Amino acid sequence: MKNNKYLILKMSMRLFKCHLIMLLVAIIFTFFFGGFLNIDKPINGYIYTTVVVVGYAFFLYSESLIEARKNFYNANGRREELDLLFGFKCGAAAHLPTFLLLLITLIFYYTGSQVYLYLNLAFRFWMLPFLSYFPSDDSIHLWLYLLFTIFPCIVVGISYLLGIRECKNINDV
Repeated sequence: MKNNKYLILKMSMRLFKCHLIMLLVAIIFTFFFGGFLNIDKPINGYIYTTVVVVGYAFFLYSESLIEARKNFYNANGRREELDLLFGFKCGAAAHLPTFLLLLITLIFYYTGSQVYLYLNLAFRFWMLPFLSYFPSDDSIHLWLYLLFTIFPCIVVGISYLLGIRECKNINDV
């Protein structure tokens, strides 16, 4: 069991690094293509954000696929020894700072404190790859924020399952 916790920590650190890299890419792209993101033509922003989100999903997919193959062959190809929820656990552990930031933002929002404006801004910056999908006002849209928060967890979990499914042992052939 301790080994599984170590594997989850190791994989979640790599996934967290993926988020930081995509945050840096989104900052650079926003800096260079900021004029492209025109409020009068929101379709440009949606196209830009969709490209960044697809790149982010592909980045998470590739990391999860590599980990699934490694775990499959470390378990000597016995699927019953594999934790099929491993990808979802790693995705949730890697995006724990996002969950915490969202929770703190929601607490200040529902208590009526004006601090939520700064926390909302910090959350939007942290989730910069989803830039154009955020509403233009400063209100909090709970379901939209939850969707952005769990998106990486779902991508990682499904990617891990697909990676396990692609692996074959001698009995499968």
